[in-house]
Amino acid sequence: MMLFALLLLAAQSDAAVAIRVTGPVDDCRAVLGERTFDPRVDSADRDAALATIPAGATVRVTADEDAPYRCIGGVIYDLQQRGHRKIDFVAPQTPPRR
Repeated sequence: MMLFALLLLAAQSDAAVAIRVTGPVDDCRAVLGERTFDPRVDSADRDAALATIPAGATVRVTADEDAPYRCIGGVIYDLQQRGHRKIDFVAPQTPPRR
């Protein structure tokens, strides 16, 4: 029981780092704090932004409704290549079709 409480406490103290991916297809952007970069292009901006994420941190990737999946996938791929293993993806909610 004590071990479960400690694990629960550790999970709650792990604040997620947020990255937001925006569209449209011809100009997608990823926003991490004050930094913005194009996830489709290798760049110093992208490398500098992703280097600010602490090792072992949970990263939460959210996307605007018009963000193309290749941009979302590019961000997730870059995070995995840098050793991040706790990556959440939150899709935009759209109202149900009637």
